Amino acid sequence: MLTAGELSQMRATIETTLPGTAIIQRATLTPDGQGNSEEAWASAGTVTCRWSPLSDAEVDQGDRVAALKVRVVTIPAGTDVTQRDRLSIGGTVHQITGIRAPRDWELSRRIECVEVD
Repeated sequence: MLTAGELSQMRATIETTLPGTAIIQRATLTPDGQGNSEEAWASAGTVTCRWSPLSDAEVDQGDRVAALKVRVVTIPAGTDVTQRDRLSIGGTVHQITGIRAPRDWELSRRIECVEVD
């Protein structure tokens, strides 16, 4: 079994391998003045990250074929992020499609996302 100190040291080591920065964006609803609400994205925090391509695919979107860029983003363990959030990395927005379940000892958090046009 790992001690709290060993777990902390392992997390710190992994965090040294996260060269990028991601802005976590969270949707908020604001009244539009006509009885409806509009969705706006606000920064919920900034974390170090590393992203890797998972796959690129083409999907049929009605009358056109669109590229689907699927990515895996690694962020520090315990980061407050939900599947409803999105990440902005290097000016590119990524919609979160899944957060991989944490293990017994979460050393990092891995997120699957799709690049948004």
